[in-house]
Amino acid sequence: MAIPAGMFMKRFGYKKGIIFGLLLYALGAFLFYPAAHIQTFWAFLAALFIIALGLTCLETAANPYSSVLGPPERAEQRLTLSQSFNGLGWVFGPMAGRFLGSLFMSWFKPQKLLAVYAVVCVILMTVVISGAGVVAIIALCLTYFFMSIMFPTIFALGLKNMGSHTKRASSFIVMAIVGGAIFPPLMGYIADISSMRLAFIILLICFIFVVFYAVYGYKPTK
Repeated sequence: MAIPAGMFMKRFGYKKGIIFGLLLYALGAFLFYPAAHIQTFWAFLAALFIIALGLTCLETAANPYSSVLGPPERAEQRLTLSQSFNGLGWVFGPMAGRFLGSLFMSWFKPQKLLAVYAVVCVILMTVVISGAGVVAIIALCLTYFFMSIMFPTIFALGLKNMGSHTKRASSFIVMAIVGGAIFPPLMGYIADISSMRLAFIILLICFIFVVFYAVYGYKPTK
């Protein structure tokens, strides 16, 4: 992988090479989840192989990149410093991953996590609407993080135990994305007649509905 990684960086640069390596690593790590269900050696081996490809790409990109980020006479110092965190990561990374993974699995079910994230988004939208300067901007940016799980979680919960109606339910949920074409013009209209911060009331209402769905609207059958 080092040779193709070098060719990739030659064409697209160090930064994109690092991002490509991180994406490969993330893909390999994610594949451990289906591998745990398949429970065959080749599935785990494939996931490990993809992780190795990502690590090789990262190593090929990050090392020379760190050497060109500053004065050439200190290139070795920068590289040594950056590599010194490798060992710490190998020791503390799995420990932290095991603790946070067990914490989330034991504390949060999908609908509970959805409810928590939606409540946080309601709070953040309230801050945005308040127009608290830089704090409002930070709150708006944080909203993107807490929105990240909403559609896939709602999609999964909406299809659960639907039986013969699964395909129809899936089409309805996908059709709900049309809200992305309806609400922005509505927000624009409110911004024109009032102010942009008040336009975010539309998103506040949406997040409140997500809270309702996660707490009451979703009713799993036993």
